[in-house]
Amino acid sequence: MHRAARVLTILLSLCLPLAVAAQSPNAQLVSAARGDVGLVVATQCPHGKDRSGTAFVWPAADQVVTARHVVAGCGQINVQFRNHGSFIAVPLREIRAQDLIALRLDAEVDAMVQTVTTDSPPVHSRVAAVGFALGAPTADDKLLTVTTANDPPPARLRQMLPDAERQQIERNGPWDLETAIIRLDGNLTHGHSGAPLLDHAGRVVAIGAGGLQSGASGIVWAVSASYLLDSGSWTDIRPGQRVDPENTLTFSVQPPQSRLDQVGCGDFALSRSRTSSFDEIAASVDDPNGLYQVQAAVGFGYPIDFSSMQFDIWEDLQSGAVVPLPEGTRPQPGPGGCTADAGNGVTIWIRSFDGSDQPYDFFQINAFSAQLENDVSFSLGQLFPDPNFTYSHPITRPDGFIANRKGAMGLQVPLDMTRGYQNYGFITHVARSGYYLGVAALRRESVIDLGQVNQCLAGNISVCDQALAPLHAWASAALSVHMSTMPPI
Repeated sequence: MHRAARVLTILLSLCLPLAVAAQSPNAQLVSAARGDVGLVVATQCPHGKDRSGTAFVWPAADQVVTARHVVAGCGQINVQFRNHGSFIAVPLREIRAQDLIALRLDAEVDAMVQTVTTDSPPVHSRVAAVGFALGAPTADDKLLTVTTANDPPPARLRQMLPDAERQQIERNGPWDLETAIIRLDGNLTHGHSGAPLLDHAGRVVAIGAGGLQSGASGIVWAVSASYLLDSGSWTDIRPGQRVDPENTLTFSVQPPQSRLDQVGCGDFALSRSRTSSFDEIAASVDDPNGLYQVQAAVGFGYPIDFSSMQFDIWEDLQSGAVVPLPEGTRPQPGPGGCTADAGNGVTIWIRSFDGSDQPYDFFQINAFSAQLENDVSFSLGQLFPDPNFTYSHPITRPDGFIANRKGAMGLQVPLDMTRGYQNYGFITHVARSGYYLGVAALRRESVIDLGQVNQCLAGNISVCDQALAPLHAWASAALSVHMSTMPPI
């Protein structure tokens, strides 16, 4: 090869990544799209829970596309546009295996009919998800990076699902595990179901579609828009037919919210998304064996009804980090993060760090997590590692997720013949893509009266509330810490 040709080849190889990296949606296009997406509100749904998602206008002014699970089994569907009014919608046709549905509006809407493409966005380019995250009343946008897991395209659904969810779908459906999806660095969240993902030219390249509940967080994947253009994929829905709900799978559904309840918590802004039962969250956590071990420890020998426990899910929209706090327990901003009072001498600390601009700088995350452990030790006094609740090695996932959990206990302090306390700290460290979340439950001088506990166990229910209150507080806080996590991407 001539020297000039070699120089040209080097220059082209240097310029090519820059050209791809420059492919990011135009700010004006994205801004316009926020006014052209609709908030889907589905009511009269199974279990009496309203749902919300996002829809975009396609292929005509009286039709919109959204995720099927948003409306499945619901008797009433409305689509609300910021500048174009509210419309009654009915199911028109569906692509069940890819969790997509088209709805017909009761009139044409004066919003842009989106352009759909079969082109796959280049690796390392950016796409914008435009929708109503967490069921917020106004649409927002979120830039996501197309990962190398899409090379060569397309990526497949089975590649992003944890083993438990993949096996569940293999047994029961309804989705096709070979569904073409787009893998993204950054998370889609509740409310993004049905949201269009726009490329640099403002074309819809994917749709936030299928949803599963996974731990405290939801798994929502982006289905390739090519399915919309394949006429053979669609199945018509009879007029007046209610879309059948799926099987026993728990969907990642989001009730609409009149406003987002948000709390600044270190580098994260936590938004309250919904309230879920312990059973819903525990159905699929990142460490089910560890959760069972914690559950057995905090409930052993005591009449604690875990199934009745409810948790408010607090989520950071940028990192996808989620913290389930006992229902009604609100995080309060403080130095370095947040604290939440669980009562009876039990508190929950939440710390966060945004190193996404340097996602491979693990030194900062290690230093931040070490500081949390030091602060817990300083607050509780002398502690000793509890090998029963300390990981021998962290949990990891292919998407870069890492989780480490630790328990540490103080000396038992008797106060009299039946009363005493033992300080304890339980910590979850999770990180992914440069983001770090640390959540700790601290039990400080939480007095347990074993005499009253034994009376309760013997049938004297009049003392049960007082006797079991510190046990309930610690149980719910410890479960909150263990279930704090980040969703797969």
